[in-house]
Amino acid sequence: MAETTFAVTYEGSALVDGRMPVQDLAPALLSLGELFTEASALVYPDREPVALDIRATQEGSFEIDLILTARDAWNHFVDFFGSDGASAVANLFEIVGGAAGLFFFVKHLHGRRVVARERVPESGKVRLDLDDGTVIEVSTEVLALYENVQVRERARAVVEPLRKKGVARLIFKAKQETTVTIEQESVPAYDLPEPEEISLSDDTVEMAVSIASVAFTEGNKWRFSDGENTFYATIEDGAFLERIDHGIEAFRKGDILRCRMRVIQSQSEEGLHTERRVVEVTEHIRRGIQLRLREGEDDPSTSPPG
Repeated sequence: MAETTFAVTYEGSALVDGRMPVQDLAPALLSLGELFTEASALVYPDREPVALDIRATQEGSFEIDLILTARDAWNHFVDFFGSDGASAVANLFEIVGGAAGLFFFVKHLHGRRVVARERVPESGKVRLDLDDGTVIEVSTEVLALYENVQVRERARAVVEPLRKKGVARLIFKAKQETTVTIEQESVPAYDLPEPEEISLSDDTVEMAVSIASVAFTEGNKWRFSDGENTFYATIEDGAFLERIDHGIEAFRKGDILRCRMRVIQSQSEEGLHTERRVVEVTEHIRRGIQLRLREGEDDPSTSPPG
């Protein structure tokens, strides 16, 4: 069975007796195991995911020896990492917890935004331009993990114990050598940024809508109906709002507005989002329109008396 051993250590004044609350440790270790499983699926998609086992602890801090294992079938693969499964598993650790791995990269980036990227053929890495002018290089595998939401969530959970008072740092070690140290002040770097919305469409259309309810509090949305669907829309027509403030416009339920409606659609992790804004009200039609007479009928208002 292909395997590699490494250690993670949580250090700080709260851990000097070699004890750590299981409710802090268990989620972190489970997330680390899931992170390696997802990382192996990304880096080695044609192989069964690796597993993470725990071996021992020692006093003075809270050090855990972990064993990253893969099935014997890994030894039958040959790739650019090496000709045997053990080499591939060891390199998987380097991609995650090594000196230039995921945990180091997230700490080093520390919330800075990538504004441009370029593949470097000579090294097989990717050159990143950051928003502060810094240029760094990172392996394609580490970058793929960094851009995977599930992997990032697992990494955040692994450093979560550092938010506790008295837990100062997390250390990854391989072959007794420290590969990366994460201090308490670096924990915010592992938080995920707010997901960006992708703009899908932005159109302004002429339409008529009936008023279902109004909101005179600034910033509130009115509820309208187009005859089939009910929806909320923000009133952005300043002249129309001014007429309301001066009492020129009076409303009742069922009144109709002819207007220019701006419809904005975007997509986020939550799904499709539609926002509506009334840009201009061109006509206010009050409820209770006079019915037109059928052809051939006399209009009582024009018939002679008697």
